[in-house]
Amino acid sequence: MNNRRGITMDGFSTPHLLLILLSSIGVGISLYLTNHYYEVNFPTGLNEGSLCDINSYFNCDASTNSVISNIAGIPLSVFGLLFSLNILISCIFPSENYERFNHLLSKVNAVGCIGLLIFTVTVLGSLCPFCSIYWVASILIALLYHKKGLEIGGPDIQTLGITTGLSLVLIGGYAWSINKKEKKQLRMTSALINQFRGLPAVKEPSSPHKIYMSTEKFEDAPLRISMFSDFQCPACKGVSDILPDLKERYKGKLNIQYLFYPLDQNCNPSMKRQLHPLACKAAYLSHCSGEKFDKVHDEIFLEQRALTTKWIEDKAKELGVTECLDSEGAKNIVTNHIKTGDELKVSSTPTLIINGKKIAGGLPLNQFIMLFDAILKQNP
Repeated sequence: MNNRRGITMDGFSTPHLLLILLSSIGVGISLYLTNHYYEVNFPTGLNEGSLCDINSYFNCDASTNSVISNIAGIPLSVFGLLFSLNILISCIFPSENYERFNHLLSKVNAVGCIGLLIFTVTVLGSLCPFCSIYWVASILIALLYHKKGLEIGGPDIQTLGITTGLSLVLIGGYAWSINKKEKKQLRMTSALINQFRGLPAVKEPSSPHKIYMSTEKFEDAPLRISMFSDFQCPACKGVSDILPDLKERYKGKLNIQYLFYPLDQNCNPSMKRQLHPLACKAAYLSHCSGEKFDKVHDEIFLEQRALTTKWIEDKAKELGVTECLDSEGAKNIVTNHIKTGDELKVSSTPTLIINGKKIAGGLPLNQFIMLFDAILKQNP
């Protein structure tokens, strides 16, 4: 590497100003994602979506609800904030050792960002738009240091003190804010219920496909979920994954039915572009499974990330429903569910009808519990 004067040590040059801009973007994105993590995991109201939730593929929720969302309970965005603030502070208060250390951090961070990008696309089957902005900014920061920065070096005592102090402040601040959020969540239970009750009532749809039934008639249970869903939708899988907890907790009081709303042009005329090309065929398979619907429903979601036409056809052979898979009857059922969804102004998945109230988007487990416990107190 050629001798250089560095980025931050050479006045407010173009690379220096660019580094300030990129690190500032990193700070802003990290703050937004940390707040999003708060809202998803410590909700104080009904989920009304966010800027980051564009559709089933481009959204923050798949990452926020995944195993990569946090380290020891601390969201990754807090570590992203720590990195971005370190870079920004070094731009304002430059020193050789600080720049050398941040050069090292920038490369470690860039490798981590590339790994997260690969994981979200290949494993989660989605892409977080705001995360992507942060990843691009981080990679550009690493390239800037590589091209213009001083050589990599370890921290001196002053640099280590700044970084350690900043870490303690951010992690301590996060712990304090979580405690505050939890207390606020308890206070906001009544507001959540009032918000739910204030939603306009809609007609509860009917579906032959039951995931769980506590009563003979769907409408007789005190808790009822009608779920418009898509087997290739990651957020739908998120709701599906918590249904066993709900069934166990509200045994004898909960009915759950499934309605097809594939985001797939093969059977859904509302789709302007192809999003989930196997969703219609997966819906046909689950319908054809008959009394085994709940079991096949779980199996398809379990296979979601690796779902193929071959898997669907092999499962149809295993169940003995190959003819049904391509039948007009199966297609008509799915089409009728889509029409019902359109009448209820369903435009995304999942969309939940809970006791006659429509909620666009999924709910985390703790929010279901808050809502259901309150409903049962009034109507046990």
